[in-house]
Amino acid sequence: MAKSEKEAPMVERVAAALYDHAVARAKKEIDDLKFDPRDIVDVARKTIKESDTAAAIVFCSYLESKTIDLFQLHMHPFSNKEERDDMIGFNGVFGTFSSRINAAYSLKWISLNLKKSLHAVRKVRNMMAHDAYRLSFTDEDVAAHIRNIDVDVDVQLAALNKTSDDEKWGARIRSDLNERERFMFKMVYITGRTFIEMLSGPIISINRVDPRSVIDGYDTMPEACRVIHRAMAGAVVEMFEVPAPSGSQSSPASAT
Repeated sequence: MAKSEKEAPMVERVAAALYDHAVARAKKEIDDLKFDPRDIVDVARKTIKESDTAAAIVFCSYLESKTIDLFQLHMHPFSNKEERDDMIGFNGVFGTFSSRINAAYSLKWISLNLKKSLHAVRKVRNMMAHDAYRLSFTDEDVAAHIRNIDVDVDVQLAALNKTSDDEKWGARIRSDLNERERFMFKMVYITGRTFIEMLSGPIISINRVDPRSVIDGYDTMPEACRVIHRAMAGAVVEMFEVPAPSGSQSSPASAT
C-alpha cells in the first residue's frame, strides 16, 4: 500500500478535529457577544393590545433598532459621533433598515429567505405608517406583504401544541388567531430568526464552518441562541397561551 493511502485516515481524523475545534471556537465567540433579546417579551405584551397601525409600526421599529445593535456588535467601536453617524446614522452607509438588510445578506450574515422576509416587514411598516389608522392587516395590499414573511403560522402552532401535549405542560397556545395576531406571531418568529442569524452569521463566516454545525439543535447551539429561543417562546406564551386549569403544571416558557 502506498504511503499516501496509509496516511489518509490520519489526515481525515486531523481534518475532523480541526473542524470540530473551529465549531467550538465559533460557539464560544457567539456566546462572548453581549446581546440581550429578552425585551421582545415586553414588546409583544404591549403591542398585542394595540391597533393594527400601532402594532406594525412599534414591532417593526423594534426589530429595525435591534438590527443596529447587531451591526454594532460586529464592528470596531466608534471613536466619535461623526464616525458613528457616517456608518449607522440616518444618512450613513448602514443608516436605513433597507441598507442593513441588503448589507447583511451581501455579507452572508443572513439567508435569502430572511432577506425577503425582512423587506416584507419593512414594506408593511411603511404602508401602515403612511396610511395610519386607515389600513389594516386584512387589506389585500398589506396582506400580500405579510404572506411574504416566511413563517408558517399553522405549522408552528401545531408543533408548539404537540410539544405541550407530549411533555404534559398543562397549557396550550391558542390556534384561533385573527389576522393581527397572526402578524404578531410572524413578527416574533422573524425577529428571533434575525437575532440568531445576525448574531452568529459573521462568526460562522469567519470560522468557515457550516451554520448547521453551530446553530442547529437546541441542546448543542450556543447559549446566546438558546436565550433567543426562550425569549421567542416567552413572547408567544405572553400573547397566546390558553390559561392552564388550576393545579396544572405551567409551560416552561412561562415559568420563572
